Amino acid sequence: VGEKIVDKYPTAYSQVRINGSRAYVTEYNVGMWVFDLADPAKPKKVARYYGAAEGDALYVRDKKAYFWQTFGGQIYIIDCAKPSKPACRGVYWDGSWVSYQNRYRGSNTIWGRGNVIYSPRSGKGLVIIDVSNPSKPREIGVLNPPDGGVYGHCNFRVRGNTLAVTYVGMVKTNGKKERKRILRFYDVTDPRQPKARGQVIVRSGSALYWRGPLLYLAEGNWLTIVNTADPNKPVIVSETDMKAMLPEFGKAQITGVAVGKDVAYLMARGEGKDKALMILADVSDPKSPKPLRIFDSVADYLPTECSESWAN
Repeated sequence: VGEKIVDKYPTAYSQVRINGSRAYVTEYNVGMWVFDLADPAKPKKVARYYGAAEGDALYVRDKKAYFWQTFGGQIYIIDCAKPSKPACRGVYWDGSWVSYQNRYRGSNTIWGRGNVIYSPRSGKGLVIIDVSNPSKPREIGVLNPPDGGVYGHCNFRVRGNTLAVTYVGMVKTNGKKERKRILRFYDVTDPRQPKARGQVIVRSGSALYWRGPLLYLAEGNWLTIVNTADPNKPVIVSETDMKAMLPEFGKAQITGVAVGKDVAYLMARGEGKDKALMILADVSDPKSPKPLRIFDSVADYLPTECSESWAN
């Protein structure tokens, strides 16, 4: 069941978050749209919020939407209690243009827990922001890795009391330091003071999706599945080269992932006719994911990240 919505002006939809019967979508020309999904076969645009520039990263919680704009990096706090009349309640900005510089912008680059949200800032780290008073959001701390690196260009996700962060850092192997993709976990029972837990080296990490104790990470050709039942001792379940198993994958690069029951949905960008793809993979056996098929998108752009409820 579905409906295609086509705008008459060139644009690009970016992030999708679903909350109840509403979908919140950031868009290049507007900022943020609100869709009514009461009838999934006929989604309706019911409201829009204009930002000062294009909308990108998006996080929705408790009838509030948090999104930043690509140019400037401001985070808008939007009251969506009345979906037909979204209203700005506050703006956070620390002077950085991180969202334009951050290669992972838009994909899990705002997330939170309780009255705290996290946002990576270029050259600074993962900033901890108190939004208990939406009209006066304030920075209360900055989280960075213990190896001396910076979480300025990172990707992350929060689930329950656990924060997962992926970044590229220096790791000593065989007496030499090498740049590796690191997946690190934190306990955020107190979201204001994250406490370091375990870590593991992974192949991919520009997109993350949690389903149960399994964390799915995707990037480039790779799909990585990690068992996070014990955040102190995360275990890699599998790392699968999707391109090697799917020749028609071509030059596409995986940029987003969502997971339903036994199926992973991988969003990918490519070239030419393959510039927007969706790859379905069977993950009923997480130790051995298997690609099922590729869909050529009728759009030029697929969201790099979908909400938790989208695939369930």
